[in-house]
Amino acid sequence: MCSSDLRYGSRIHPGQVLVIPDGNEDLLPKARTGHGKERWQDYVEHPHRRGVVTLQTPNAKWRGLVVTRRGKVLPRAQGAIEKMLASWRTGTIHEIDPRLIKLVVRMSDTFGGRPIRVVSGYREHSYFEESKHKVGHAFDFSIPGIPNALLRDYLRTLPNVGVGYYP
Repeated sequence: MCSSDLRYGSRIHPGQVLVIPDGNEDLLPKARTGHGKERWQDYVEHPHRRGVVTLQTPNAKWRGLVVTRRGKVLPRAQGAIEKMLASWRTGTIHEIDPRLIKLVVRMSDTFGGRPIRVVSGYREHSYFEESKHKVGHAFDFSIPGIPNALLRDYLRTLPNVGVGYYP
């Protein structure tokens, strides 16, 4: 069994063969990955509970219900997400755009509630003057088990979304 065939939270058993990606899964040949999934649609799963998001940083993990049934961001979730996306340099917390948070929920629900690894959120400074990170409208992330190239392809299907791709 390939590790990408495991559903988040499922148990592993003695005798299973697991392939653990090293972060370069986009570069692995199909024969080595063993799954042959070539489109983002191949990774779509139903979440255990819609609207629940798991965010991970190297130092913290947060999981919780983010939106109401009508799609409004819950204030408690907004605050928790703002802490998770705080500047990694200074710890400065900045308001995160509710639209970005709703997009995170949509993405999480699309991929079965898998954890989202936060690489970088709010930034006080950026080489790019118009960086959306500086105003709480962007963050860098990955989703374990989903190749970055396919995640990029999915994000490009969303309306009015900019996508930076780092293979």
